[in-house]
Amino acid sequence: SSIAKSQRYVPFTDWYKFDELMVECRSGLGTVDKEFRLRQEGQKNDDFKWHRIRGRVIFDIEGNPDKVVETFENIDEAKKMEIRLADEKMRDPLTKLYKRPYINQFIDEYIESNSEDESKQAGMLVIDIDDYDKIIDDMGIAFGEEILKNIAEDVKEMLFTTDLVGRIGSNEFVVFMKDISQIRDIEKKIKDIDKNACAEMGADVPLSRDRKSGSAGMPRP
Repeated sequence: SSIAKSQRYVPFTDWYKFDELMVECRSGLGTVDKEFRLRQEGQKNDDFKWHRIRGRVIFDIEGNPDKVVETFENIDEAKKMEIRLADEKMRDPLTKLYKRPYINQFIDEYIESNSEDESKQAGMLVIDIDDYDKIIDDMGIAFGEEILKNIAEDVKEMLFTTDLVGRIGSNEFVVFMKDISQIRDIEKKIKDIDKNACAEMGADVPLSRDRKSGSAGMPRP
């Protein structure tokens, strides 16, 4: 286990899966079955491939786990396809942002996992494009969809990798920011998003600033 980690045969994000495999091998379970990424000796440090490791624990005469007979199966192509398809189901096809059900699940899990940690706080922005139906009527559906895609891309570029953004309605977006320390972090995000959204819409659409609105909160988990 320590060699696999120190030599980076297993990526850091999959260490817990590798540890689970080691625990199961030592615990006396008859069989083990795990999927995680591995780097074979001689490959580049970041060239990890998905493998499925299945094994049978061999016991000594005293009934203690002695060794494991394992088979390694390269499932990299199939696993990546599985992950991609699962990700596509969670995303809005137009903006490529996460859909409402996944956003709700993510927020619920974050709040539940941090419910006893008073130092953890989260911020949430809800962004709404006012009179979006009028934009469609005046400029056409294709133009309106292009605005949604561009605003979604702008918002994503302004967020940290730990933030989550989703489309929760035809013209509504939500931004969930984990581990916010103070309200001005949210205020800065609002100003940045407001500036970029106005620039995005103002270039081609004869709208005033009040055609776009938003709300913010800082709920305690």
